[in-house]
Formats: sequence, C-alpha cells, structure tokens
Amino acid sequence: MLKPHSTATLFALTLIASLSFADEVDREIHVPAGWEGAYEFGYAPVLKVGDRVIVSGVPNSGTGSYEERTRRMYERVRDLLASAGADLEDVIEITTFHLSPDDANAFRAEFDKYMPIHKEFFGDHRPAWTAVGTSALLSRTADVEMRMEAVTGSGKASRVVFEDPPAEPESEDGASTETSVTGSLIDRYLKALVDFDLDGMSALWTDDIVYADPTAGSRVEGKEKVLTGLRGGMEGISDMRLDVHTRFIANGHAVLMYRGSATMDGVEEPVSADGVIVLRIEDERIAEHLDYVDYGAVQRQMAASSGGG
Repeated sequence: MLKPHSTATLFALTLIASLSFADEVDREIHVPAGWEGAYEFGYAPVLKVGDRVIVSGVPNSGTGSYEERTRRMYERVRDLLASAGADLEDVIEITTFHLSPDDANAFRAEFDKYMPIHKEFFGDHRPAWTAVGTSALLSRTADVEMRMEAVTGSGKASRVVFEDPPAEPESEDGASTETSVTGSLIDRYLKALVDFDLDGMSALWTDDIVYADPTAGSRVEGKEKVLTGLRGGMEGISDMRLDVHTRFIANGHAVLMYRGSATMDGVEEPVSADGVIVLRIEDERIAEHLDYVDYGAVQRQMAASSGGG
C-alpha cells in the first residue's frame, strides 16, 4: 500500500497566509434547549466550523446505574450532534475520560460494561478513539466524560480499508469492482500529492473540480482556478510531509485522515497539523476535494516559532 510522506495539500497548511481567495470562517456556536447553563458557564456545548462539528465534554452525570447514566451520556451527545446537522455516523474522533480505573486491569474491567453500550450507538462504525484514565472530573456525579468531533456527511463515505486486504473479486467481463478501481485512483492521487505533481493531480480532476477548505471558509471551482491557487500556495514552502493514518472508501467518496507538516519562510520551526480530506469521485475523476485542518494548532506554532507568543 502507498504510504505518503509529503503534503496532502499545499493549499490547506498555507491557506492562512498564502491564498487570497479565502473568505471568513463560517463559525457557529449551537446552544440547544437545556444547555444554556453551559454557555453561561463559559463554553460552547457544540461548535460548528464549516462542516466540522465539535461537541464539548458530556459527563455521565445524574442518578441511576453506571449503564443507565452512560447510555444517557451517549443520547445527549447524539442530540448535540443533531443540533449542528451531524449524526453518530459522521463522528471521526472520540475522547473519553474515565474516573474509576486506577490501573490497566481495572480499566479493562470497566470496558466490559462500557463497550456494549458504545456498540448500541455506534454499531460497526469505528471512529478514532482515545480513552484516558483521570483523577477527577468537573461533574460530581460522573465517572465518565466524552467529547466528539464529526464532519457532516462523512458517514456516507465510511469504509474500512485494511493495509493488506484480500484480492477484490472481478466482474464476469474481468473488470475490477468499483472499490478496487476507486482505491487505485486514490493511490495515484496521493502519489501526485507526494511528488508535488500538480499536472498529475489535475489529470485526475474533473474540469469543474471543487477544491475547498470549509474550516477556513474557502472554496474554488474549476481546474485552472484551483491550479492557480495551489501554485501560489507553494511559494515559501519546503520540506512538506503528509502521513495518512486512516483511509475510508465507499460509494464514490474517500475520507483520508492525516498528519501534515511543512517549513515556511520566516518561521523557524516546522509547522504541523492534523487534518481530514474528503474526496468525491465521479467517473473515476476527483470531482471535489474538501480539506479540514486544525488551524488553531498551525497558528499557535507559527506564533511561538516567530516569537509572537
């Protein structure tokens, strides 16, 4: 399998300072009924930036058994996602904080109770997940707290792609199945990204390609305009790197989760960030390329490296 070690998108990591067609970020704080106290306390229950939805930590507080409280926690998170137009299938990352376990054996014992509840809500969907043991939670009656991030609509493109999958079956006329053909296209597209080969990338685009970064509020349509933007974004950039750690392909879509880094002129240390690329594919061409980047991390590193904070 291809293991890319370059930038997934020069457009994404340099968009803050380099590309002139970026608009203001579309950012919304959602406060569903019953969550007004959280907002008054000082945080957003749900934050939506472009198509990215972030749900703040929700504890399994209240009365009842561990199972009852934990099930209510999942229901609350599900409702918070829905308030911003997402659902559990769109979740790309979960972080849970567990108060009770004080060693690995106790942690595993808790998960004997926890996992059946998790599977009630997520079934076969497997987002990235980090479970952390902690010494205290803000809620006095909780022993678990959970936060989530989602990308609206990404659940429709979810599929597991193993490192060494079994051979795809062929149709009666010998043609490859849709999944293997699409996977080959993604491999070629990633190789063009690895090689900084804009001609190779554009050869795999439709003429009306949409290249957008919803996190930064930018959107460009048409092959020539996208090429112009990407060429401008290359200036002052070197040592680009991309590590794709998770890839899902299904129904003409691909979701690629990556860790990217680059060296920028005027910034002493390399800048890195996590991101997600969502591709829409039509007739074996890339019709849409959406990039979601953790720009907060980029800005903090640039400021620190240049002595600005």
